Amino acid sequence: MPNKQPLKISVLAILSLIFALIFSIIWSVFPFISITSPTIGLLINLAIGLSFPFFPIAGLVLGVIALFNIKKNPSLKGRGLAISGIVIIIIFILILVFYYGVFTGPQPRMKCVLPMGFYCSDFSVVSGDPGYINFKIEIGMGVGIIIREINITSSTNETNCYIDLTKELPGGHETYNNLDGWHIPNGEKDNIKIICNINSSERKKVMDIFISYCEDDVTSNEECKKSSHTVWGEAID
Repeated sequence: MPNKQPLKISVLAILSLIFALIFSIIWSVFPFISITSPTIGLLINLAIGLSFPFFPIAGLVLGVIALFNIKKNPSLKGRGLAISGIVIIIIFILILVFYYGVFTGPQPRMKCVLPMGFYCSDFSVVSGDPGYINFKIEIGMGVGIIIREINITSSTNETNCYIDLTKELPGGHETYNNLDGWHIPNGEKDNIKIICNINSSERKKVMDIFISYCEDDVTSNEECKKSSHTVWGEAID
């Protein structure tokens, strides 16, 4: 009776599961990272953008090929790994489609891009002396925030629109729990208008957006200041 050879795990099945896990981790963690450097922010956004087409497609293709090879070759095992990789990718894609399609909705007028958890829409620039920048921010971080500062600069540094929201709140707003800053509850959106001098030639150039904030569960302004984060995004009018 011939000796039975030990089964080998399909390398493609392992890679399919690895790619699925990398894809799910990137889209679960990276968009929520608070950044203080535009360079790091650009690299994170680049990683997020490139991960979407590569990892799910590669994971699905490798998983399907692995299942085909395992069925064809009795000496291979790893069917469960391949199926797990395929299922994780499909489920996570459905979650992303559902999340962006249902909760954030279509945003054809969206002009600016911020990290996940911050959604920007209706971004408009009116040049003049003074001019203004007007846009809406929606929060989907699982917790409300207190925005302390917003700074918007153009690529040529000719435009620098800054507002200190610990001293100046948008019209009609009041402080939240005696905390200085602009409060936006989780799941809600609000509008802000920043008045500043804007050259007409700047309206078609890329603008960097820096938002300094803390979560609204802090108990004092000092705690808010110490625990504040800065996120970076960009906009084109």
